[in-house]
Amino acid sequence: MQCGKSGNSILKIDLDSKSINTFIVKFLTRYRKGKFTFNFKIENIKIFETKKGYHIELYLNKRILSYEVIFFQLFFLSDYMRELFNARRLRFRRTSIDKWNILHEAKYNNKDKKFIWRIQCKILEQRIIKEMNIINDMED
Repeated sequence: MQCGKSGNSILKIDLDSKSINTFIVKFLTRYRKGKFTFNFKIENIKIFETKKGYHIELYLNKRILSYEVIFFQLFFLSDYMRELFNARRLRFRRTSIDKWNILHEAKYNNKDKKFIWRIQCKILEQRIIKEMNIINDMED
């Protein structure tokens, strides 16, 4: 299971769309409706722009089971084909349990013979965290 420094889980969302505003609205709606049933809290968010879209990492305050990771990644709009692949990797144990939930840091561009690295989007991170805090304050 992919974990942060404290051993807590990280949800890794693969968004293959450049429509980040649509994602944010859907994400916040799902967060608001589901937060009372989660057995965790989202402590931090990191967003990285990729060639096709975004990689979003949600750092949780605790460790959750591997299949829960897949469920919540789907719930928070990760690419369903990626999550089917993750479920298959877990089911057949073809990889180390600590290395099944990967979002690559870069992609190799064969044409230019170089790596294209993810770019961190701090403004988007702050926007989502601010909106989540507003939701938390309104409903607590």
